[in-house]
Amino acid sequence: MKCLSVALALPLLLACAEKEDNAGPTAAVPQRQVTITVEVPEHTGTVYLTGNLDIFGPWEPDGMAMQGQGGERVAVFSAPEGMLLEYKFTLGSWEREALGESGNVEGNLQLRIEGDTQVRHRVEKFRRARFVQADCCSRLAVLESAS
Repeated sequence: MKCLSVALALPLLLACAEKEDNAGPTAAVPQRQVTITVEVPEHTGTVYLTGNLDIFGPWEPDGMAMQGQGGERVAVFSAPEGMLLEYKFTLGSWEREALGESGNVEGNLQLRIEGDTQVRHRVEKFRRARFVQADCCSRLAVLESAS
């Protein structure tokens, strides 16, 4: 019975191997340079870029530290042409995520990579971190940070 199983499987394996050999080389997807710039309030700490690209974590809130000081941060990286890049800005945690113009956390930013790409954003505020603190009576209170 084992000989029969191998005899039936061998032609199938050979056919798959032949198909792979005839497929030819797969074309590499070209990588494009992406530059994302964000304007932030003066004295903002380190700003991070997170998203669906491996170099961002992916989706780790402290994925890629952006460069710069003062009111402008920049990230330069490569991404595959044709990719729909989704991303967000944080101050290193999801509790410190960038807020949209409405003052609320908004959906992912999106950018279709079609050639070398440059884009600018402005972030007026980030979410405030929430801390849990126990008072003398062992009750929990939620406090907002000052920054």
